[in-house]
Amino acid sequence: VYKQRQQNFLKTLAGFWHHRGTPLPTAVSGFPSPVYDHNTSPWKHLEPASEVGGIKVAGQDVDLLRLYTMVASYGGSVKFQQQNLWPNLLGAFNLPETLPQPMPDGNTSTAVALATNFMTILAPFEEATNTKGGSGSGPSQAGGQGMNQGRPPVPFGGQMQPNVPSTVPQGALQQQIPASGPV
Repeated sequence: VYKQRQQNFLKTLAGFWHHRGTPLPTAVSGFPSPVYDHNTSPWKHLEPASEVGGIKVAGQDVDLLRLYTMVASYGGSVKFQQQNLWPNLLGAFNLPETLPQPMPDGNTSTAVALATNFMTILAPFEEATNTKGGSGSGPSQAGGQGMNQGRPPVPFGGQMQPNVPSTVPQGALQQQIPASGPV
């Protein structure tokens, strides 16, 4: 069930970015695009996960559907930004607090790297999905009111810095999120 849901999500996500003229790498989405060019792609810095459907953050695989679903189930990326919830997702993906190598802007926080990846890859999709037809119109059933509120995606190496530490006690989200992912 999860693999089918993941494939549907990735197909929709790949179509979204293809339509915008910036297709995702096949190794990430699983859907090839004849116009994808690694040399000119804004995604050239993405490191694909060991399986299609994810990326690597701090050397660990992060499943994009699982990340998207987790953020949506707790109110969306705007809430995560406002309430500084990104550090609470580290345990769910077995991510360390500190990156093994700093980001181009010098950041060493894995929570910031996770947030940057979400805001770049998934937040524009989240906004489009949640504003097209209201609740239940896209892969997420979380509904919402345009979670990215019209802001453009933050480029890799951008200055998007969630406030860390979190205002939610460490571990609060991990206890509620199954390690095996959604089914």
